[in-house]
Amino acid sequence: LKGGLVPSPWAWCLGRPESVAMAASKWRGFARAAWVTVPPLIFIKDRWMWVYCVDGRSMSPTLNPQDRFIDRWFRDCVLVSKNAEFRNGDIVVLRDPDTNSSIVKRLVAQQNEVVNNGGTISVVPSGHCWVEGDNPGRSVDSRHFGPVPM
Repeated sequence: LKGGLVPSPWAWCLGRPESVAMAASKWRGFARAAWVTVPPLIFIKDRWMWVYCVDGRSMSPTLNPQDRFIDRWFRDCVLVSKNAEFRNGDIVVLRDPDTNSSIVKRLVAQQNEVVNNGGTISVVPSGHCWVEGDNPGRSVDSRHFGPVPM
């Protein structure tokens, strides 16, 4: 340290041109891999399917069971198919009418089908469906906000 100069923390990198070239080469390789893989992934997500991680316990014990200690640390994920024909009993991802966030529920009834909502029998309107969580005590679903558009 002659003349009061303080070495830069990046001196190890700046002093070796080959390390700078290696770092730049790695970044170029990463950028090239991203350029090749990201567009097809976005295309698949937009057209066919994507993976959605389930939050909360409204679908417990089917999804996110809390029986064992280890289960409390992990979330379940579902593979969502965009072009599927819906059948009663299917697990679906939809928008919550109140918060506009994504929620996971079970499809109970589709348009023009009869549903029993706590003793009240009603018909699901055309173009709508009735969804419920598997854990009624922790689920906000069609029992609370009614039928949802398909």
